[in-house]
Amino acid sequence: MERAEFEQKRQAEGYTELFDRQMEAGGTGPEHSHEFDALLFVLKGEMTIACNGKPEKFRAGDLCSVPAGTMHTEQFGSGTAGVHYLAAWRYPSGVKTQP
Repeated sequence: MERAEFEQKRQAEGYTELFDRQMEAGGTGPEHSHEFDALLFVLKGEMTIACNGKPEKFRAGDLCSVPAGTMHTEQFGSGTAGVHYLAAWRYPSGVKTQP
């Protein structure tokens, strides 16, 4: 997928908040869930997202969707290379609370 396709998809599907994130290699996110749907697009590097204990690796050009309430962990980068990605959020039923 190209970035323009990601932008079209997120807008068409109502992901109104967008964050540009860079994480160092070896960083992790403990098991957690969000009150929002997350749509992630990897720009550079790689990351592993494990939803409900099932890990999946995402590399540049890959898209990952994590629905609200889904328990997941995150592992960023590999070796010495981190990851650069875009994270878009969509709040179910239009309800927005602070994450």
